[in-house]
Amino acid sequence: MNELHTIRRQVMLLAVGILITLLIMWFLTPPNFKPIVAGAVLGISVGLYNILHLARRLRISGEQAIATNGKRISGLGVINRYLMVTLAAIIIATNPQYFDPKGFAMGLPVCYILPLAVAIFQKKKQETKGVKDKDGNHSKA
Repeated sequence: MNELHTIRRQVMLLAVGILITLLIMWFLTPPNFKPIVAGAVLGISVGLYNILHLARRLRISGEQAIATNGKRISGLGVINRYLMVTLAAIIIATNPQYFDPKGFAMGLPVCYILPLAVAIFQKKKQETKGVKDKDGNHSKA
């Protein structure tokens, strides 16, 4: 398993954990705070979809670059990701009693920050763990 696959898997697990926590909060909060939590759930869901779509497109793009000796064939699906955010904004605009735009704005960047945090955590973990040299001795890199 390569490093990007591990990061994608950990981001997905963290995002699903956050979503489950927010859904539990939605059931436990008073009615005047439910739209904020619902907006955050919608934002995190759209952000997670966008990050997973970007990871998939990056993998496909890398495979195509290798197969075609560096010629660019397809893009990374930016329009698709913009349309997902637009669809969520339309859902919020048509259902303001259920979703709060502030919660959506707070939830959307969460899944864009998670890969960075996971990568930093993995790097720190590797640095503290140490790397074996060719003789089999542990040495800090």
